[in-house]
This record gives sequence, C-alpha cells and structure tokens, in this order.
Amino acid sequence: MPLCTDYPSTLDCFSYILLGYPDWPGNKTTTLDSVFADIDAGVEAIAARTENPDALVLLERCRTEIAETFALFKQKNELQAFKHIRQAKATFVAAGRLWKRERVKVGARRG
Repeated sequence: MPLCTDYPSTLDCFSYILLGYPDWPGNKTTTLDSVFADIDAGVEAIAARTENPDALVLLERCRTEIAETFALFKQKNELQAFKHIRQAKATFVAAGRLWKRERVKVGARRG
C-alpha cells in the first residue's frame, strides 16, 4: 500500500527518508526502492490534479530531484543524497504553496 497518497502524506514521506534511512523504522518490508517509488507516485498524483502551470513546473523539477536523490543513495553518496532530498522537499513545499492557493481560489469562486 502506498505511503504517499496526498499532499500531507507525501510531505511526510520526505521526512521519513530524512529520518528513516537506512533502517526504515516501523516497517520491515520497506526498502529504498519502495520509498522512492511511493514518493514519486505521490508527487505524480498531485501533479495530475494541479492546474497551476507554475506548480506543475515545480512538481516536475521535484520529481527530477527525487530521481537524482535516489541515484545518489544507490551510489552510497549519502551526504549529497541528503542535500538533494532536502532540496526536493523545498521544491515540493514551494509547489504546494501554489497548489494550495489555487485550491483556495477555486473554492472561493464556488462559494
């Protein structure tokens, strides 16, 4: 079952990587591959529901940063991997600000 299914849980997945690598507390079947597949799927799902073009650009950049981070972890370059995942999280948060603002505007128009 995916861990990252919406904005809050995907944001939590970034923290899970930062705090849980390499032992992945709470789940003995969690792997580096599964965590990164989950977080990428979460970002992709959010992008699919986003109409703001600036947020979409940031979400795509975030997915690139996630892929780069995954590669760095696989190469055992943990220092750079942790820097990259922090940057990916910051990019995700910036996209989230735009995405949330878009949802508020949409809600305001309905009301």
